[in-house]
Parts: sequence; structure tokens; C-alpha cells
Amino acid sequence: MTDTSDGMGREAGDGGGTGYGARRPRLRLPRLGILGWLIAIIAGAIVVGIAVLAWLAWDFQVESARKAAADAGEVPVMADFAPGQPKPDDVLFRVAGSAALADQVIPDMAAAWMRGQGYGGVSINRSGQVIEVEGSRGGQPARVLVVSGSATGGFRAMVERRVEAVVSMRPIAPTEADRLSAFGDMNNPASERVVGLVPELIVVHRSNPVDAITTDTLARVVAGEITEWADIVSQKSGPIEVRLESPRRDGTAVSNLLGDREAPETAERLPDATAVFDDVAAGVGRVGIAIRNSSASGVKALGVGERNARIVMPDDFSVLTEAYPFTRRARLYVGSSNVDTNARSFADFVASQTGRTIARRSGFLAPAMEAVSYRPTSDAPQGYRNFAAGAQRMNFDLRFHLGSSEPDAKAARDIEEFVQFVAANSIDPRRIALLGFADNVGARATNVGLAQARAETVANILRQRGVGTGLIRSFGEAMPVGANATEDGRIRNRRVEVWVCAPPACPLIDLAAGPLQDTTPQARTLPAGVRLGPGPRLQPGDEPPKG
Repeated sequence: MTDTSDGMGREAGDGGGTGYGARRPRLRLPRLGILGWLIAIIAGAIVVGIAVLAWLAWDFQVESARKAAADAGEVPVMADFAPGQPKPDDVLFRVAGSAALADQVIPDMAAAWMRGQGYGGVSINRSGQVIEVEGSRGGQPARVLVVSGSATGGFRAMVERRVEAVVSMRPIAPTEADRLSAFGDMNNPASERVVGLVPELIVVHRSNPVDAITTDTLARVVAGEITEWADIVSQKSGPIEVRLESPRRDGTAVSNLLGDREAPETAERLPDATAVFDDVAAGVGRVGIAIRNSSASGVKALGVGERNARIVMPDDFSVLTEAYPFTRRARLYVGSSNVDTNARSFADFVASQTGRTIARRSGFLAPAMEAVSYRPTSDAPQGYRNFAAGAQRMNFDLRFHLGSSEPDAKAARDIEEFVQFVAANSIDPRRIALLGFADNVGARATNVGLAQARAETVANILRQRGVGTGLIRSFGEAMPVGANATEDGRIRNRRVEVWVCAPPACPLIDLAAGPLQDTTPQARTLPAGVRLGPGPRLQPGDEPPKG
């Protein structure tokens, strides 16, 4: 018999050896059969499908959240705007807010500011929501980041310290100002800068016989309650076709007019103001509402009157004095403490003459201070009309914080610039007149006193800066420019006009409620209970004083 052992008592080929020629065990797959394999393949496909669907759902949620944030004007969460992190070393400052400002005028201003700071090769890279203004100095690259979104998103990002400045087409809300208290009083002149003023126009075809419209009628047109021109003017017939600028996130004339109502589906939305103006120019039955820009041609802009107030045309003077109802302030907020130095420098640049020139190129009115001849309307008191015949009115009006005789941020800056204007033109203080006005809420005598108090407050501020006044008079609730039925209208009615009289001095005007017992600034008769000077800041829930 042949010996088949390996010399170690093991049979060759028994599978137990590990030496040369040993056989390894074979992997035996289960015998599933065709049906079993089919089930296994289907089960695997289901598992993979579930994983893919889960990933797609997660990606959809992320993308939806990103799109919702973009639609709401939020600042995107990305490396340059990381929560809880300082801005990147090459970023000079970041600004976010209203698309009406962030899309063009702020990048243009940032580019000019960088050049003024010695940066070369400055360019603007517009890509999506974030606009980069890039340059270099001393071989070091630098950027300013501008986010086109909404004021709400900008203020939220500033609270999170993801931006250093905010641009807005509306005033900062009290709750937003409270959350930004670490940056100081956001309503004071150091924090709030006015980039410029811009009107929202109500436009019709040039052949349309309508020249003016009231806000009440306009609201009914936009809401679809008035659909025929014959219901507005007898000389024109046919349907009214409404054209609106795509809704902006910071509130518009349309949103103010509609309130809780919705514009009907027949009101066509167009992408921008130019599209609105072009479309209205092409259709004789159309009316459009859009922010004015440099291409507002081929159409006729209507005068607008609020309830129980005069019709005001959207001319430059009416916009600069904010008498036109749909005038909007374009603002830059930087804070007055704990502020980035570059952001502060940029805010100063925005308020400079160079900054204003750039604003004007973008369609905003940024005034050069000027005294102009002014013809009062027929509703003006006779004394006012007589006075205006021999004087010139400054191209701004001073307005005040709600419930206070303290000038608001724009008024405070206008006063400072007026002091410079007086010095530059060597104006005798005896030729300066301050005329105060109020709303019609409350007793007439009280309103006269409140209007007088506002004018006196301005006179005191001017006096502290070395500028006296020759005449201080109140016209109370006369000549309203806004509807006393609305808070916005009442705010615009509480104002002080600044006039410059012909040499040698301003003539006297009787007080609206009757002649003063003493014509010197130190002794003026005011109604009982009225005091002069700034009123207290209102706390939440406080009722503002009337008038």
C-alpha cells in the first residue's frame, strides 16, 4: 500500500494542512434561487432608495431654508458672515440691508471710499446676494462686503455681530434699537445717517387727463375696488390697468395703501421701476407705482393728496422737505459706540458731498443746502403769504422724535449744516426765521403752543452754536402736509420751517392764535401746561402728547 501521509501523521489533501498543496476552504454562497436573489436585489434597492430620499429631503430642507432666508433678506450663514466669529482679516467692514440701496448705491460708495483711503485696483464683483468691493493697498488685498437683502435681515445680522452696518428704507423699529443697545442709541445722529431721499411715484400715460389723486382713491384703485377711469375723471373712460414694482421687503407705498388687503391678481408685478415706467408709457389706461429713478421718462407723475391735506407734486423741493406723502428716507445705521472704525469712516463718507453726489447719480435726492423762493398754497394764512413774499425758504424741514420736541437724526444734521450755511454766506441772524407747525389732535391753543415749543427748541440749539434768530412764530395746525387721521401724516405735520428774510431783518408775523404780548424771544405767551424744550423719551406703552 502506498504511504500518503506527510510524515506528521496527517493525510495529504485532507484540507487540514497549511503547507504547499493544501486546499483552502471554498466560500459557499447560500442557494437562494432566482426568487430569493430577486428579493435580495429589491431589498438592497429599497435601502439605497431610502438613503437617497433621506439625503434629498435633507438637501431640500437646507436649500429651502437658504431660499427662504434669501427671500426674507437674511444675511447668508457662510465663512465671511460666521456667527460668533470676527470678520475675516481682509474684510474692512460688512454692510447688509435693503436691496434698493445694497444693489448699487452702497457698492458704488464703498468703491469710492476705498479709493479715498488709498486702495488701488478697486473693482465691484456682483455675484448673487453678496457683492464684493475689492482692492489692495501696500500689496495687501482688502474687501468690503455688501449683502443685498432686507433691513430686517440686516439688523438681525448686526445683533449677531455678523455685519458692522445696516442700510434701510425704513426707520429702525424700537425692538431692533433695543436689541442693538450695545452699539448706543441707534436713533441719534451719530448712528443714523441719511443717504438720500427718494419718492415713490404714481405715474400714468402722458395723455391721461388725471393730474392728481388722493391716497384714499389710490388705495381703492390698487385694491381693485375702482376699476374704471370714469370713476375718477369724467374726461376718460376704459379699464384701469395697475402696474406695480416687485414688492420690496421694507414696506412700500403699496403696502401702506393696502394695509391688510391684498392687491388683486389683475395688478401686474414688474421686476423694477424702469419696467413699470416703460409699461405705463406703452398703455394709455395704465397706472403704475414705483420708486423714482433716472429713467422715469415717457410718463406723467401725479400729485398726491392725503385726507384733508393739500395736493403735493413729487418735485425736488417737496421731496427734500418730505411734504410729498410717498417720500422715503434711505438710511445707513452704524451705531455710536463699539463701532468698527472703518464702518464709522464709511458713514462719514456717505454724509459727505462726494457721497451725496454718488447718491444723486443713483436717483436719490441728497440736498446741497439752499434758500429758494417759495410760493405758498392758497390755504396758507394771509400773514404767512405776506411773509413769504419777502423771504426765501430753506430746502429742508425739521421733524422730531415721536412724542418729543427733540429733533430727529436727520433734523439734527440739517441744523448743523445750516449753521455752516449761515457762516459761509455771512447771514445776519436777524434774517433767520423759524416757523413751527403741529397736527390737529387736541385743543387748538395747545397745538399752537406745541408748535411754538418745537421752534423754540430749534432756536435754542442754534443759539448754542452761535447762531441767533430774528423771528420765531407758530402756525399751529395750519397748512397740514399729511393726513391728521394717520400717525405718519401727523408726524409730517409736526415740523419747523427755516426761512431767510431779505435784509435787514425779518418782519414780524402774528402768532396763529393771536398776537404775542411780548415780541422778544425771552418772553412768549404760551397756553397753560405747555413747556418749551425737548420732551421726555417715550417708554413702551406710553401715549405720545397730542399736537
